[in-house]
Amino acid sequence: MPRPAKPKTVCSAKDFFYGCRRNPSTLKMTHEELETVRLIDIEKFTQEETANHMNVSRATVQAIYEQARETLALAIVDHHNILVSGGNYKLCEAHEHREKRGCKRYRNHEQTPLNNERDGKSE
Repeated sequence: MPRPAKPKTVCSAKDFFYGCRRNPSTLKMTHEELETVRLIDIEKFTQEETANHMNVSRATVQAIYEQARETLALAIVDHHNILVSGGNYKLCEAHEHREKRGCKRYRNHEQTPLNNERDGKSE
């Protein structure tokens, strides 16, 4: 009997559809597949850093990433729609608490003072 699948930590889990509704062919991508693509290709994390962020092994990240890349390649080459939905995941603490706790996705949500405010001067 196989071991139960461990939920992967993701920073966003909104279901969405990308493509043309008139096109009947749709490929499904899970939230954890999208998260690996985001972390590796956009945030420039290594697979090891991605594994630590998602609380899984590097080998698991590699398998998820390969599946995601295959789905994206098929969608681009063969003009399929993509539906991002489902998976076995849990939301990261930064998402749950709307705070930055090691989650790069929310780095833009922090308010940083202007240089002159840091110096105690005002305009």
